[in-house]
Amino acid sequence: MSVGATFAQRHSQKQVLILTRGMQMRVDIYRRPEWGGQFSYLAVPEGSVIPGEATNVDWEAAERSVDLEDSVERLPQFSIDDPIEQITSKGYAITSVRTLGDGELPM
Repeated sequence: MSVGATFAQRHSQKQVLILTRGMQMRVDIYRRPEWGGQFSYLAVPEGSVIPGEATNVDWEAAERSVDLEDSVERLPQFSIDDPIEQITSKGYAITSVRTLGDGELPM
């Protein structure tokens, strides 16, 4: 995670993410199989555990230490919309079922 992204104190078992404008953070990407050979993806801040509400599924590591600019609106290769907004509000970002499989395949 870059200098601009830090974790504040835990509040109600949830970590609060603060991302300074113009900075970037790193995320770890996990995936799970879906229908038709496609995958859905979950992005969490680098080194963080998958939040409890998302652990009911067997996620497998897909990519580690992916740089994420604070201005990015979409991660098309993972079909994740508004990743910074999702991570800030929930602690993770997840593939939108509306766009599942419409992105490029990750390398």
